Amino acid sequence: MRYKTIMVQLDVDRRAARCLEFAGELALHFDAELIGFAAAEPGLNEAGDGREDFRRHLGHTDRRVRSAA
Repeated sequence: MRYKTIMVQLDVDRRAARCLEFAGELALHFDAELIGFAAAEPGLNEAGDGREDFRRHLGHTDRRVRSAA
């Protein structure tokens, strides 16, 4: 089986690094595009909720995927 695109749902109220890392590795394995998405009700995202960790992990995963291409 071959995948062209992999989509991963990223929870905004929990750390998404593990899901993002796993999805990134799948995308690398299948040479697929990776789409991440998240949604929340307005007002749920408050400062200190892990968004900076998420951005850091997203950047790290993006660099790994691009360097493998």
